[in-house]
Amino acid sequence: MSYFEVKVHKLPPFGKHPDADRLSIVSIEHTPVIFGTEHFKEGDLVAHIPIDAMVPVSHPEFKFLDDGKGNEKARVRKINLRGKPSNGFLIPAPPGSKEGDNVADLLGITKYEEPISLSSDGEMERDPGFAPKYDIENLTKYNHVMIADEPVVVTEKIHGCNAMFVWRNNRLWVRTHNNYLRDVLECKHIQFAMKAPDAETRAASGETLAWPADLKLTSKACTAIFEAWEPKCPGCGVPRKVSFWWKVAKDYDLATKLKKIENLAVFGEVFGQVQDLKYGAKKGETFFRAFDVFDTANGRYLDHDAAIKATKEAGIDWVPVLFEGPYNESAVRELAAGKSTLADNIREGVVVKPRVERYHGDLGRVILKVISLDYKFRKGGTEYH
Repeated sequence: MSYFEVKVHKLPPFGKHPDADRLSIVSIEHTPVIFGTEHFKEGDLVAHIPIDAMVPVSHPEFKFLDDGKGNEKARVRKINLRGKPSNGFLIPAPPGSKEGDNVADLLGITKYEEPISLSSDGEMERDPGFAPKYDIENLTKYNHVMIADEPVVVTEKIHGCNAMFVWRNNRLWVRTHNNYLRDVLECKHIQFAMKAPDAETRAASGETLAWPADLKLTSKACTAIFEAWEPKCPGCGVPRKVSFWWKVAKDYDLATKLKKIENLAVFGEVFGQVQDLKYGAKKGETFFRAFDVFDTANGRYLDHDAAIKATKEAGIDWVPVLFEGPYNESAVRELAAGKSTLADNIREGVVVKPRVERYHGDLGRVILKVISLDYKFRKGGTEYH
């Protein structure tokens, strides 16, 4: 599982900022970081505070980020110092820490999570345990698990929301990054609706749902679980509101498509009018591309070629493949930069994995990502002179 790091480094050799005598630039984890030359010397232990770290403003090293609005934490944003970007900043390593330590917890630092504005996520249901949670670690941390010249596939990493869909046990299952969701109807009749018989029972008995005449509505809207037999609430007339994630499934007819590859869970990216990179989507428009396939019957991810074959059979588009060939770290990092192949916006980065599935003791499944600097510095920047 991917997790957030604030890593301790021994400061490597660095150079002067071209337009500022008192500033220097160093490469930390393949990204530029600018610092005051007088504060550190080569070989010092430093903690790298990256972009999108949420830091406690009560800590002396982070007081300069306090906006005076009473917030306990502040977000580290893109910084341009005299025209040069800096991926966060450096502070002295905490006492007792050593090179390679992750001091995020020690410093009270967490990762900023961008809010996602979606209409009606849906009602959670029990996790049936069909497939693992999907996370990808960074190449910088785990490059040692890669093998030079090993056949790999590099795909574009799309900026959206991770989702999984699978047809199993004679029904479609829909999962976000964290939760399985039911299709839902929103209404104000929660007390009665939760007791309503299921569709199968009602169909067998021919019963008609009758709302009690004395049922009182509350001013607080709530979510009640219904099946497709009820297009709107018979009590208050509120139309059945489909979960955002189920709307994606219906827009792409995933139930029909996934029946063709039963028990194969398709992981993919929902993007468009979801995050700040829109990929040319119109208002309310979303897209879906697959990026992995997990065999829920056998408990394993499919090799790349088998995954492509399965999604092609189902009629589901794959994320853009940027490279297929022998592994080379520099070449992979170069592919992370530039424009998306799907639209006129920046590329978030890339994902690299062996063409044939492989596991490593330090990582587990071998699949890694590289995030582009353009993506990291895409917004929220401040220019200092």
